Amino acid sequence: MTPKIDLLNEKIYPSLLRFVTPLLLMWLQTSIFGMVDLLIISNYTDTFAIDAVAGGISVMNIITYTIAALTTGGGILIGQYLGAQKYSEVKKIIGNMFVLFGVVGILIGIVMASLSSTIVNWLNLDGQAKIDGYNYLIITAIGIPFIMGFNIIASQLRAFGNSRSPFLFLVLAASVNIALDLVFVGALNMRATGAALASIISQVCSFSAAIIYIRVRNYPVLLTKNDIRFSGQCSKMTLRTGLPLALQDGIVLLSFTIILALVNLYGPEAGSGFGIGEKITFFCFVPLNAFSAALTATTAQNLGAGRLDRTKLYAKAGLVMQGILVTIIVIICEIFAPQIASLFTNEVEIINYAAAFIRIIAIDAYICIFIYVLNALFMGSGHTTFSMMQNVLSTLLVRLPLAFIFVFVAKAQVTVLAFAYPIASVFSLIACFIYFKIGRWKTIRQEKIPVQDIVG
Repeated sequence: MTPKIDLLNEKIYPSLLRFVTPLLLMWLQTSIFGMVDLLIISNYTDTFAIDAVAGGISVMNIITYTIAALTTGGGILIGQYLGAQKYSEVKKIIGNMFVLFGVVGILIGIVMASLSSTIVNWLNLDGQAKIDGYNYLIITAIGIPFIMGFNIIASQLRAFGNSRSPFLFLVLAASVNIALDLVFVGALNMRATGAALASIISQVCSFSAAIIYIRVRNYPVLLTKNDIRFSGQCSKMTLRTGLPLALQDGIVLLSFTIILALVNLYGPEAGSGFGIGEKITFFCFVPLNAFSAALTATTAQNLGAGRLDRTKLYAKAGLVMQGILVTIIVIICEIFAPQIASLFTNEVEIINYAAAFIRIIAIDAYICIFIYVLNALFMGSGHTTFSMMQNVLSTLLVRLPLAFIFVFVAKAQVTVLAFAYPIASVFSLIACFIYFKIGRWKTIRQEKIPVQDIVG
């Protein structure tokens, strides 16, 4: 029953460093993967393809991160019950996740494929960019069930303290994707279609590697085929935890895509600059995302074991460690934004747009240091509804209204739209501090899963 990293008994800083390092590398390779993807498109195609792929990636990010959030709900429950040493409940949650989210992944793929044409129109893509965007979305929709499958297994492994294996699966996927991008886009000139094919093949590889791993190694709690069954109670608990996270991530990322659509009103050069800027500033959020996932797991296990003091120590350690990393990355972005943007294009107008977006969005990452740590405490304790509410409200009441005001009322320059990001984050930061002081997150709610609830 021993997890790969003992989050309940090992020293705080060494255990957090060991646990978060694969997560940092995972998010880092995801960032590099996204940058190389766009870099290949930029060097082998044209502005229309860049704009189309940037829009397509934004839409797929909504789906990918929503799926990751859904499965994280199950991972949080696994961590809580694992900390409480309720191993029979852990097995039931794992088995139910395969059935529940397997069906959900297929349904999301079908819906995505059917809406591809509508989404392309909504992104304000024109001419060749519209054709490229449609091809990218219709093909990547096929890979959604494999994205779901990988995230099911990855969230479960991380709940047990194994963050290394999911990272290795993604390294495989990224390597395959980059290699196939060079073949499909570079050698065969397949434009966005080639980028999409490379993506789904890489997703199949990561899912296949994860399946092979659990068949060979299994989990710290031995899972059999008989355990993979649907449970209404487990589904209710998992969705109650995961749906707020999914709704939160879905709405926040949707707002980014809406802002991209507004940026496209200023022309393909502005859209390309925004797409490049987002890919580069994703590096600023690498430590935030990695430590958020790590601290969610440490919180779930330690609060599940009734160890509040240890939970707080992990949060403090995470705040210090990620604060140092984010500060370094933000400084680099502020100083070298034009030089970094020039790696993607030699068009001065696009470089100027990208540099401006990078410098503004990097400020947002700095504000988010405290937000991500506090949200990890809330999510790990199962209080995901508040995490959802503050993110959704900051998006719907601040970020999007500001963006529309900048475009249609103030008639501002396109780069001003990026200021909607840090301003909205200030709203979230205030809300998180208030909820932290209230202290409701310090207690979790666990339920006994009745045996008869398992449907044979």
